[in-house]
This record gives sequence, structure tokens and C-alpha cells, in this order.
Amino acid sequence: MSALMLIAFGIWLLYQGIRDGKQREEVSAISHLDTYFMFLGLTLLNPVTVAYFTTLILGLTAGKAASSTDILFFVVGAFSASLSWQTLLALVSGLAHKHLSPRTQYVTFAFGNCLVILLGILILVGIPI
Repeated sequence: MSALMLIAFGIWLLYQGIRDGKQREEVSAISHLDTYFMFLGLTLLNPVTVAYFTTLILGLTAGKAASSTDILFFVVGAFSASLSWQTLLALVSGLAHKHLSPRTQYVTFAFGNCLVILLGILILVGIPI
């Protein structure tokens, strides 16, 4: 399911970028919050992320009873790690948008979305990444 969502998301964004590119030369600006939620959505759709956190949560109580403090620390740690990663990705994206030419932005945008589509296809057909 997540592979299909990655493919659909990549195709939709690529289509939107091509359509917007025909209407104007510059890649449309999106807000910082939109950028953050885009990266967050891609992370949540990543099956490796889902499997990793599921394994950690299930393994947290293996062999012993987890205290509420252990669970709290795990949740805070996972949230902090995810928040810092998403913030870094959004920051780099914002800086690239500010400092790269519209043509370079468009090329990286198209390449990135084609890469998302390719990775979704590889996951769908079962090729290990």
C-alpha cells in the first residue's frame, strides 16, 4: 500500500510541477509548513520507517516489563529525532529554494519526484533497496 502511495504522490507532484512550469517559469513557492508536512508525509509512507518503529515498540517490552518512564522516554526520543530530521530537511529545502535558479529548482524537483516514483516501483515489485 505504501509503495502505491509513494508512486501516486510522486506522479501527482511531477504532474503539478509540469503544469505549473508551463504556466510560469519559476517553481511555485510553498510555505515552510507545507514543506515540513510534505517531508513528514513521505516519512510516514516509508515502509522501512514503519517497520523500524514497529520493531522498536514491540521489542521494547521483550523479556521484561517496560515501565511507563521507559515508554515515555522512547516516545519523546522518537518524536525528537523525527522532528529534528524533518526540520533539517525543510530547512535545506527552503535554502535551496532561496538560492538556486528557477531552472535548477525545476530540474531537482523533477529528479526528486522521479526518484520517489522509482523507489515506489522498486518496493512494489519487491526489489530490496
